[in-house]
Amino acid sequence: MDATKKLLHEEFLENEQGTTPAEVIMLTLIPLLTTQFYVFLLKTGIFRLLRQYFWLQVVVDTVLQSIPITLAVTVLSNHVACIFFTLLGGSTTLWVTHHLTLRQLESYIPLKRVTTVAPSRLPFISVARSQVLFMTSMCILAVDFPLFPRRFAKTKFSGFSLMDVGVAFFIMLAALVSPEAKHKQLQGNLNHLKGVTKKCVILVLIGFIRILTVKGIEYQSPVLEYGLHWNFFFTFACVKIMSALLYTLIPSTWDVLISTALLVIYELALQFTSLNAFLHNNDRTGFIAANKEGLTSLLGYISLYLATVVLGRWIVYRPRYQLNQWMKSFLVCLVISALGFCATYVMHVKLSPVSRRLANAAYCLWMFSIGNLLLALHIVFEVLGVMLERPANVIVNTLEIRKAEKKGDVGSPLFIWDAMNFNAMGLFLLSNVLTGLFNVVLQTRTTDSLTCLVV
Repeated sequence: MDATKKLLHEEFLENEQGTTPAEVIMLTLIPLLTTQFYVFLLKTGIFRLLRQYFWLQVVVDTVLQSIPITLAVTVLSNHVACIFFTLLGGSTTLWVTHHLTLRQLESYIPLKRVTTVAPSRLPFISVARSQVLFMTSMCILAVDFPLFPRRFAKTKFSGFSLMDVGVAFFIMLAALVSPEAKHKQLQGNLNHLKGVTKKCVILVLIGFIRILTVKGIEYQSPVLEYGLHWNFFFTFACVKIMSALLYTLIPSTWDVLISTALLVIYELALQFTSLNAFLHNNDRTGFIAANKEGLTSLLGYISLYLATVVLGRWIVYRPRYQLNQWMKSFLVCLVISALGFCATYVMHVKLSPVSRRLANAAYCLWMFSIGNLLLALHIVFEVLGVMLERPANVIVNTLEIRKAEKKGDVGSPLFIWDAMNFNAMGLFLLSNVLTGLFNVVLQTRTTDSLTCLVV
């Protein structure tokens, strides 16, 4: 890629202001609402018939669960709210319809008689991870095309944007599935630290391969994102290794204090020292100055990782079977999310604007708040889904689902998300490779809308 084309493409990718917080929230919730709408839709006879054959199931699952978010970030990007409320209204209507139908059956179980919900841990983590992966991969592919709105691209300095969510969500989801979140005591366990380090070697190698590839073909890579040599893979590896080291050295119950202290100290340094000026000047002399964004943002991401581990330990992996316990978890996540949004607003307006580039306190609170909102909605939708199971599949006086499925019912309605979750790293790398390939082969900045949508 020649220097002129590279410069023009970097200018094309710039996003000075971002979008509104409400639009970011709606966009992050659309995949969840799409899945729930589809799950409730499958309660109707015609869609159950469509899914009796494996390849038809693959096509139906893929098309119906990918179209809404694809349209929301491309041709219907100016109608995000319409898509969001249509899915929300459709899901609500379908649930109420099925619920009223069940009430006509003799084996109907009134909500007030429900005491037990099984399984004790609902499968929302793998679904959430797959949805984040899908959105990230799609945005990586789409961002170079004019059909993708600039306000959804990564912000240059500060602000709210859809693509700013990706790196934080990957870190939070890694924290949720970590041994630390699952109540495992790792203090003094050097084997765990060695295991994490070995796994992260692959991420580091991928990071170096990306550097060599980008430099070799002179592919555009905004310096303000991570620095001259740094990238997401290095950040992800460092966060995992440093967090594992912390849990090896300290009791796991200290993580909430360390997370808070790290974020407070980092924010104070940004506000009252020359760190902020250093991060905003153009000096790139030496390794630290050349990669200052990537290195300093590690403090914010480690704090976010530790906070999410606490969330996983207190909410996700706490044994619970009672319906009221699940609803209590839902309310706790909802309250944390609401308080986090309020704190984010105050910090963004009065103290320091949300900045993914710096991973400052406002950004970490913003990401943690969205994460809690998603977790709360995943919990309540899973519980509502259990309540709509066929009476023949539900144990009387509980909502425990029997494993036996109706003959001819092929697979889970979450089939496409299960497949993505199983091949997560491969899909993410493929999206990065395809992005580079399309930029080399096509003039992406001037590609027509139809070609953009097909790609």
